[in-house]
Amino acid sequence: MKFSKAVRKRWRLDTPMLVPAQWQGSVEHFYHFFFGYFMPITIWLEKNPCPRITVRDCGPMNPWFELLNKQTEISLIQPGVMLQRTLTNLQKNQVFWGWDDPSHFQSKNLKKFRDAHGKRLNLPVHTDSSETKNVTVLIRGESSSFFDSQSEVLGSGSAARSIGNLGQIDAHLNGYTSLSIIDTAVMTPEDQIRAIWDTDILVAQHGAGLSNMVWMRPGATVVEIQPPLAPVIDTIFSNLAAACGLKHSVIPQKDAHADVDVATLSEHVRNLMVYDIAVVPQIQGTKLFQFIRALPRGW
Repeated sequence: MKFSKAVRKRWRLDTPMLVPAQWQGSVEHFYHFFFGYFMPITIWLEKNPCPRITVRDCGPMNPWFELLNKQTEISLIQPGVMLQRTLTNLQKNQVFWGWDDPSHFQSKNLKKFRDAHGKRLNLPVHTDSSETKNVTVLIRGESSSFFDSQSEVLGSGSAARSIGNLGQIDAHLNGYTSLSIIDTAVMTPEDQIRAIWDTDILVAQHGAGLSNMVWMRPGATVVEIQPPLAPVIDTIFSNLAAACGLKHSVIPQKDAHADVDVATLSEHVRNLMVYDIAVVPQIQGTKLFQFIRALPRGW
């Protein structure tokens, strides 16, 4: 036994292998990748700078790794290889448990995450909003073919949820404010961050794209268009808004693919700009649970 341990120690790989143990889903999908893997890696590297790391191949999410510390060399390995090295203790590893759990978003870690990438991209420090409101509307296009046949969990994009007439909001708000209508799924990670950084009001259907609210300044506003959803899932983004210090309001949607009343939605956005009627959601749970959840996560 001692001989066996000695051999394993001698041949153990010293490059840290960063292992996702996400709450649900797959880290090949944006929400679970973003919070369950990319965010803890970013914060871990801030605390533990090192020349090399090994990460799991996350398919179409891999370009996000390019935003990590440029002094760190990143090696990708397949999930099966990562599992084998974890179970046999062949490589030094750090496991990130459940960072995408929507009941455990932490304000301090979200701020560290936002500040680290804002600094890396030389983005201006967030200030109070100017009189001119920047409104960003997220639309959902067709998903990559990867999610039709190669992904661990099939399906994404407009196949999961959609609002066919959301782009028509342009006719109601154009000229009234600074308006951008974008599909973050077809943008580079850096462009996604830059597009949301100065957004005062973010409008989007419930979905992974709303994760980008973390780049907004505290006090900005999120409008979530929400179809009927299961408990826990329905509060993901109100919980995230609460942790980010963002105001949040909900516009109901009849079903996951129904059109919305764009005139009513536009009027709601105008009221937000003029009267600032939205509020920061209340963090759910008892005072003790709220306190525990606000603490930075350990490793």
